[in-house]
Amino acid sequence: MAASMVCRVSMQKIRHLQSVLYMPCRNNSEATNSMSRGYFVFIPEVPKDNKDNNPVMNYEKFPEFSKVKKNTVLRGCAKLALTFDSKFDQLVDTLSAKKLSFEEIVSALEQSMAPLYTAYHQAEILTQTNFKDFPRPNYDRIDSQIQRSLNEIHFQEEFYNALVRIKKKDYDKLSDYHKRLLDIYIYEAKMIGMHKLDNKKKDYTYIMECYQKIERNQEEFQRKVMTHKSLFFLDLGGQADWKYLKELPAEIIQEIARDKSAVDRGPWRVTLKKPIVEAFLEICPNRTHRFKVWNGWHIIGTHFSTDIRLHTFEIPGQITEARRDIAQKVGFEHFTDLCMERRMAGNLKTVLTMLDRYREHFLPMAKKEVADLQQFAASMGLKEPIKQWDIPYYRRLHCDKLYSMQKVDRMQYFTYDVVLRSLFSLCEKMFGIKFEQVDPSTVDVWHQDVTAYNLLNEDGSYVARLYIDPFARPTKRIVDTTYICRERCDLLAMSPISVITLNVLKTERQGVPNLMSFREVLALFSEMGNSLQQLLTEVPLVELAGQRNIERDAIYVVSNVMKMMALQPHVIRDISTHHLTGEPLSDIQIDKLLKCQAYMKGLDMCTELYKSAFDIENHLAHDNYWKDIQIDLYKLFMPIELHPEDWVWCSDPTLWMSEAYVAAYYMNIWSEMLAANIMEEFTDAGFQNEKQLTKVGRRFRSTYLAQGGGVSAKSVFQQFTGRNPSLESLVKRYPMEE
Repeated sequence: MAASMVCRVSMQKIRHLQSVLYMPCRNNSEATNSMSRGYFVFIPEVPKDNKDNNPVMNYEKFPEFSKVKKNTVLRGCAKLALTFDSKFDQLVDTLSAKKLSFEEIVSALEQSMAPLYTAYHQAEILTQTNFKDFPRPNYDRIDSQIQRSLNEIHFQEEFYNALVRIKKKDYDKLSDYHKRLLDIYIYEAKMIGMHKLDNKKKDYTYIMECYQKIERNQEEFQRKVMTHKSLFFLDLGGQADWKYLKELPAEIIQEIARDKSAVDRGPWRVTLKKPIVEAFLEICPNRTHRFKVWNGWHIIGTHFSTDIRLHTFEIPGQITEARRDIAQKVGFEHFTDLCMERRMAGNLKTVLTMLDRYREHFLPMAKKEVADLQQFAASMGLKEPIKQWDIPYYRRLHCDKLYSMQKVDRMQYFTYDVVLRSLFSLCEKMFGIKFEQVDPSTVDVWHQDVTAYNLLNEDGSYVARLYIDPFARPTKRIVDTTYICRERCDLLAMSPISVITLNVLKTERQGVPNLMSFREVLALFSEMGNSLQQLLTEVPLVELAGQRNIERDAIYVVSNVMKMMALQPHVIRDISTHHLTGEPLSDIQIDKLLKCQAYMKGLDMCTELYKSAFDIENHLAHDNYWKDIQIDLYKLFMPIELHPEDWVWCSDPTLWMSEAYVAAYYMNIWSEMLAANIMEEFTDAGFQNEKQLTKVGRRFRSTYLAQGGGVSAKSVFQQFTGRNPSLESLVKRYPMEE
């Protein structure tokens, strides 16, 4: 079993297949010559842990989070990864001796893959919700080993040849789910050039070198950016600063306070953590301070830095060049075309058509919005043209003046318990489900704030379990998100488990409920969409269940639909109850709240369009310098001038480090467009017509919530709507004001 860990080229950080790939050395004669290369290979000790003595390994029961310790999760994940390696070796040996059906191959993989995923997910959840007891370096060790093991299936020649044989001879005999999974496996193998092994092994070797080059550059980029960010700070102190700092979210105040026991006394230190930067730019009235923080964020890794050792501006070009070489070696003109094979959009032309259409609609809106904001800023005393670092601050003030945003958004109308109860009720009516809270004395959680709910069908039959961790705390990541804890796997009788984490401020005053801003309400609805897709899946295979292997540009469709649901006036009326009077928001207040959400939508959309176009353009087959591309596209898509010191792509890891966004940054707009199409189905049914609304809701459950990654995103959209998506649905949602 341990031998499977020996013959691998060492790489420090293996993430998803498209991000970091490694060369396996099994049956490689060079691997036996390690001594001559100047390194030793040690056979690791196999942990003695099993599902009876290590709770993270027991996939048959609900997680016992309180019993999981730092070393427990390390050993458990290591043991499961080694088990997967061993089982996969046995499968490869079997394939060398005899032919297996694809169903037999998948079953063999799932036996060890599903438990490994479950332990892996628990490690991530505990790291993100309690990084004091589960530090990030521990998770990185787990992530590295598990991704190495899982990626192995894409590098074995015998395994790939078996897939190709099945594709040629038995494809029509497979179920739809197995066809889809087979196509995904072959595509991922194609990305690393496995189809070149027979006659062009030099190409395969070169592709591996390109992936290793990408990894080295990504590690260098991350190291330099993190070092540079750590050098920046802006210290503030005194009551004059507290007057505006107290408007920051509570979790941000706690983060920047030097004295955590007296956050209102100061001093405070503003750093370059993204949530801090974004929140500070919104509330800081001091323009010099705003520029300093904005500028600190935008010049990381550039020649404006005095330390040449931290420069990163050449790295993006090296990464995109390696990606282009990979694409051309595997038979594509550029990397964007390679990625489009696994996108719902399908081809570059479709994406560019969308970008052009939305630029045509939203850019005039954005120009008017910025002109209006300039006029407002001038009335507030700004004598210069409005700049990039001014927009968040004046935008907040202008929105408040127009719609009394602070009075509506931060009045005590959104009580966490009421909002959650109303959200559950909405989901129950539309999707034919029930939420039943689990007795706290019978459920094991990682923190006392966490609540568990069983998800049931209308007939009371069990479906899945949901955990919600709603409140902010110092040892929890400042991000609202959803984690899969256990995927559905019928082979091992595993039902889904999902986790939603929020950062709502927990009240310390007796008799006062936990109150939410409307932004937090939208986050809860959005994350519930992700969770429902994980929980209500009917796909029996772990590799396709829930959100796994949904096309990247369609991954946020359901979350966008649920967010749009939260913007329906009748939903806002249901979830809003003043915690003292019990009165809901009035129609006038709801109208203001909705206008506030659409305020400056043109500028927001143009920003997304610009970033999407920048992503696409950087991954086409040309040698244009990324900074020149930025300048040209900013002029094309944005209504304001690009500041000379805006070199944000030297520090923004989105396109260079996160492979999820490569040639897919447009996915935010694409998913919102699809959601707008879907909402038309609900609107046509009539939100007051409960019978029709229920009918559409059940159709949504049987398609989007049930099928997930089991069918193509295009197919599931057509099943639900009966047509192809229309770009105009999003245009109609945000019409140009006269």
